[in-house]
Amino acid sequence: MLKIPNCEICKHYIEQRKVKKMCCNAFPDGIPLDVIIKAGPGVECTPGYIFEEKEDGRIYKESSPNGLYSRIMECKRKLNG
Repeated sequence: MLKIPNCEICKHYIEQRKVKKMCCNAFPDGIPLDVIIKAGPGVECTPGYIFEEKEDGRIYKESSPNGLYSRIMECKRKLNG
């Protein structure tokens, strides 16, 4: 099963265009793989930092309402009830 990392939709995620590693306020030098795998709603990634979805929960803006991102998020909503 393919798992899409949740880190990019967390409010603690640090958007970096020039650096190829994922960083956040909890891990400014790079998010460890085990944390990327376990990240999800309510999970404490490191003491003092709990995964919290960004207010809009969007990674990027999409022009089509039926685009891939919208379909993935719809499936996620259905699975989570």
